[in-house]
Amino acid sequence: MLRSFLAAAALLAPASAFAQAGAFVRMGFDARSLGLGRATAADLSGLASTFDNPALAPFSERQHADLTAGLLSQDRQFQSIEIGSRLPPRAGVAGGIVRAAVTGIDGRDASGQPTGEIQTQELGIFVAFGIRPTQRLSAGVGLQIFNADFGETLRPAIGLGLDVGATFRVNNRIALGFVADDLLAGYAWSAAPGSGASSAKDRFPTRLRLGGSYAQGPIRVVAEAEGSFTNREGRTTIDQLEGTQPREATVSTGYTLAGVGLRGGAEYRLNPALWLRAGVDGLAESGTGIRPSAGATFEQEAGPVRLRGHYAAALEPYGNGLRHLLTVRVLF
Repeated sequence: MLRSFLAAAALLAPASAFAQAGAFVRMGFDARSLGLGRATAADLSGLASTFDNPALAPFSERQHADLTAGLLSQDRQFQSIEIGSRLPPRAGVAGGIVRAAVTGIDGRDASGQPTGEIQTQELGIFVAFGIRPTQRLSAGVGLQIFNADFGETLRPAIGLGLDVGATFRVNNRIALGFVADDLLAGYAWSAAPGSGASSAKDRFPTRLRLGGSYAQGPIRVVAEAEGSFTNREGRTTIDQLEGTQPREATVSTGYTLAGVGLRGGAEYRLNPALWLRAGVDGLAESGTGIRPSAGATFEQEAGPVRLRGHYAAALEPYGNGLRHLLTVRVLF
């Protein structure tokens, strides 16, 4: 039963690199990030979310609030909220919530009889702080609290995660960024009494990302390489002798799943109110297919505030439809 719920949760991002614990935090936090192929670790434009790199917090534009909603296939839902501000002269802070859910899951009991529809949900609450000790260098740390609710047979799981990041401005055009994501993060599942399910632990993949950006006039180009590592435990049954009597014994062995990925994107500012962008994700990933994306941004003054709308569409893994994200940023 536990495996059935975990398989349903994997629908949040149906790809081998994503279909592990915490898949929803690896989908792209907002529409602009998705449109650039999620390659924003070194994006010092002030438009990038600190969820992608806490070291970007000092570059935030004024006080802002971002609201994101997604339209996804397979009865999936995605929403996120971020509120952030620069802290003069050289710091910044941000916090928010990201939510993902799968609805319309056909529930069945052990005999295969319908039990009604099931919904799974995951939440992530985060806060990030960044500082620029020098004009060229910035560093940041992010703390996350995760909650997963996969049905009545499992108690909701809570996990903690830690992100650390840094950026370095090489010159006025080129910047580098590094992020270590989801350190220590994972879920500890406990079965509800009488459910027949077993307990389990699920660690999030630890991801190391190295990115770069190049900006010249209205053009910005970003790229990123990622390595992901997940510690797993395998169990095998062997026959051994206890005295003169054979018996079965369970042997546990640890191993690490590793993966790599490349992504990139570019945007062009046509005029003060309009940006166009395109990106690609999934390069060098095994079996998921290349995932191109495209998007646009429109900006409009509205009295004392400035409104900015981001839209992006990206191909799902294995070519399974399109993922759409819409983000509205309010600048105060």
